[in-house]
Amino acid sequence: MDAGSSLTWFPCTQRYRCFSCNFGNINAKNISTFIPNQSSSPKLLGCNNPKCEWLFGRNVSSQCEDCNGNSDNCAQTCPAYLLLYGSGGTSGLLLSENLDFPDKIVSDFIVGCSLSSLRTPSGIAGFGRGPESLPAQMDSGDRNSGTVSYTPFYKNPMAFTDYFYVTLIKITVGGKQIRLPYNFLAPGLTATAELWWIRKVMTWWLKHLKSKWPTIVEVLTWKIGLS
Repeated sequence: MDAGSSLTWFPCTQRYRCFSCNFGNINAKNISTFIPNQSSSPKLLGCNNPKCEWLFGRNVSSQCEDCNGNSDNCAQTCPAYLLLYGSGGTSGLLLSENLDFPDKIVSDFIVGCSLSSLRTPSGIAGFGRGPESLPAQMDSGDRNSGTVSYTPFYKNPMAFTDYFYVTLIKITVGGKQIRLPYNFLAPGLTATAELWWIRKVMTWWLKHLKSKWPTIVEVLTWKIGLS
C-alpha cells in the first residue's frame, strides 16, 4: 500500500521482468504474476477512454495517432505508463478489470498491468489522491453513511498531486509553541523543495535507466497477446 502514489498495479504476463529485485526474501525469477488471458473480464484501456486521462491528462488524445478525432471506434490503446518512485519504478499498460470482494464487485476498475519493474517487484496498491487510486475508484459517493470519517486536506497547487497535505497551524515542543512566520507553515506556490526532489530523482534515473530497464519500445511490443 502506498499513500504517495495512486495507480494500483501488479506484475503482469509471463513476460514480466524485474531488474535489481533480488532482495533477501524475494527471488526475481519466481514472482507471481497476473495472466490476463486467464481472466474473463480484463480489457486493454482504449486511448479515447476518459479514464486514460487520469494518468496522461486531457491532452492524451494527441498521442492517439491512429484515432480519427474523438471516434468511439478507435482501437488504439492508452499509452504505456512509466511510474517512478524514490528508488525504483515500473512500466506497463492500463487494464479495465473487475475487482471482486465478498460483498461487492467493482466493475471497470483501472489497474496497471506492469511488464517490467526496477527494484519494485511485487506491485503496489495506490492509496494516493488521484482518481485512479483504489479508494477513489471504490468510493460510492455517500460520505454521510457514518462508517467512514473524512479529514479535509489541503490541495497542493504545484507538484505531487497524489500526496496528502494538511494545513499546519502551529508547532509545539515540550508543550511550548515554536514561534515561526506564517509563510514557513503554509505551503508555497513554488514548491521549491518538491521540484528539487524531482530533479534529483530524474538525474538518478537518467544515469541508470538505459542499462537496467527495457525501453518503452520493448514494453509496447510486449502488449501483443498479454499471455
